[in-house]
Amino acid sequence: MDAIKTNYGDCFDNIIITVPNAFWLQNLRFAFRTREGINTDHRHWFSPFTLLKHLRTAGFMATDIFFADYWYEQANITYEPLRKLPFSIILNILALPRIIITSLLPALRGVIICECTVDR
Repeated sequence: MDAIKTNYGDCFDNIIITVPNAFWLQNLRFAFRTREGINTDHRHWFSPFTLLKHLRTAGFMATDIFFADYWYEQANITYEPLRKLPFSIILNILALPRIIITSLLPALRGVIICECTVDR
């Protein structure tokens, strides 16, 4: 983050940083099963506090923080007759507890989004 400010800090006043959330609901499920969730797109998971601390140290001032989730196709059914079954309805019902929990506790969503200004 230091390099971003050093190399590009004069080019913008605001920046949006997105990072994977260490407290993602799926990570908690893995922890209870003594497993580790690997995020191959990133080298680190961040808590909101850790992210804000890194941003502050790098010379950015957080103006807002949000939590988001990413939804993806959970099953790829290629056999045409099966695609006509209400399988998606079953998946949605199974996903309902996760949707309710993350609606009530947004900090358990998978992505932290932070809007920042450059501290000049």
